[in-house]
Amino acid sequence: MNRFEQELSELKEKGSFRSIPPIEHEGKYIIKDNQKLVNLSGNDYLGLASRLDLLEQFKEETQGQFLPYSSSSSRLLTGNFPIYEQLESLIAASLQHEAALLFNSGYHANIGILPAITTKRSLIVADKLVHASLIDGIRLSNAQ
Repeated sequence: MNRFEQELSELKEKGSFRSIPPIEHEGKYIIKDNQKLVNLSGNDYLGLASRLDLLEQFKEETQGQFLPYSSSSSRLLTGNFPIYEQLESLIAASLQHEAALLFNSGYHANIGILPAITTKRSLIVADKLVHASLIDGIRLSNAQ
């Protein structure tokens, strides 16, 4: 048995072997082992991304407009699009706050916000089961 097979065997024995399960997606639901389940682990909690009526409405309202689907990099590196600032202003106004800042993922929010709002004197209490992005954000923050 080679080194990789040995490692895989040990992971299986410990119950630590992970594999990608075959899952069908159906809006806010997933189908696993012929069982329909609410997907509480995804990023589309409300099932909005799979609503065809919203997709059609978006297409109608944005027809003929140039809307970037991607900046291809971070806003800091390759610049900003006015629509991002417009959305941030709209969110800030609707929440009655001075400003809002959009992040492209939960991971980026956690590693960006924690270092920004904490100091070396801040105490962050978290257990080892929090999301990896929170652990990374805590480490980057230099908080205790």
